[in-house]
Amino acid sequence: MTAVLAEKRLGDSLDPANPLGFDAILAADERREPFTAADDVLRGPLAERSGRDGLVELGRAVFRRDTALAARLGVPGLAAAHGLPRPPQAAPFAVAADAGLRVADGVLNGRAHVLGPDPHGYAVLGLRTEDGTPARLLLDLAALPSAHVHRGPARKLIALEGSAVAEYTFHGCPLPGSGVLDPYGPEVPALLSGMVVGAVDSQLRLALDFAYGRMLYGRRVTDIPHSGNLLAGVFLDVLICDGLAGLPGASALVHDVVRQAGNELTVLLGARSYLREGPHGIFQKQLRDLPALLHLAALPDASAPARLPRELPAPDGLADAVRRRLGTRFGHRPQPLDDTTRRRVLDELLARADAGLTFDLACTALPRTRA
Repeated sequence: MTAVLAEKRLGDSLDPANPLGFDAILAADERREPFTAADDVLRGPLAERSGRDGLVELGRAVFRRDTALAARLGVPGLAAAHGLPRPPQAAPFAVAADAGLRVADGVLNGRAHVLGPDPHGYAVLGLRTEDGTPARLLLDLAALPSAHVHRGPARKLIALEGSAVAEYTFHGCPLPGSGVLDPYGPEVPALLSGMVVGAVDSQLRLALDFAYGRMLYGRRVTDIPHSGNLLAGVFLDVLICDGLAGLPGASALVHDVVRQAGNELTVLLGARSYLREGPHGIFQKQLRDLPALLHLAALPDASAPARLPRELPAPDGLADAVRRRLGTRFGHRPQPLDDTTRRRVLDELLARADAGLTFDLACTALPRTRA
């Protein structure tokens, strides 16, 4: 199943009558229950062996719906395990970021915090070999020798409902024959970076929907220069993150921009960004969940830090706006948008919102039931 078909079956996320929409997701979170209604739609496609681009687009669709849903279905683990042989009953995977794990002569030492729907099942661990080379290890945690592994209890999280974290301490643990150790390159963390763009897409859509329908000082909020600059800037952030996601060494940059973009949108929503009710109540949940997932599930980038490119892919007419935002976002001399440029960026943003198109480079159609 393609990401477009998955989106179609998930339906309009903003439709309050949709049992797979934001209202239903937030209601489950309020009850402190995992959101399971979308499982039948997504488990099949996620279990299929997809190419890199197909997996990123599908993962992006899940993140666009709900970060906690992506975590519970093991999407970060699938990204981390991409290209590895998949053992039976191995979906969904748990995942653990680099936490000081090292392997030497087939023996594993160190500690890991494993995030997953079942943190005692199959997991992809980020580690380093004896010579310091970054690697990933696919492991059946339940099959490890108890004499060499201390398994801490699985702890529920305030964020990412339906997932848990378990601490594992390895001391001279021999790697089982079924384990797969693989040096990984920059494409592994880049997969997750490409996926989380979907979460920022949703945050921006919610903030825009709030701003467009609100009047302040006799004008729409979107017509006030400060608010327009903020919305236009985050739209450019989405395009920048999408363009950077596939570059070696860029994962940390993408994750940093993702966090900053969400925080900037809270300025626009004001007190509404803290409320969990009404049509924009899901914003607070998304703002809470995404940083937690990035902290717990982001494998380290094996390559040198990315050098910012002079050019990134951009929609027609927005390349110069994207170039300015790139420099401003990463600490160069700020280049605020002039009125003409801001209007051009906002026009593109509003046109996509009106047409129900995503804000990323793909600019694909989303399902809509509302006028």
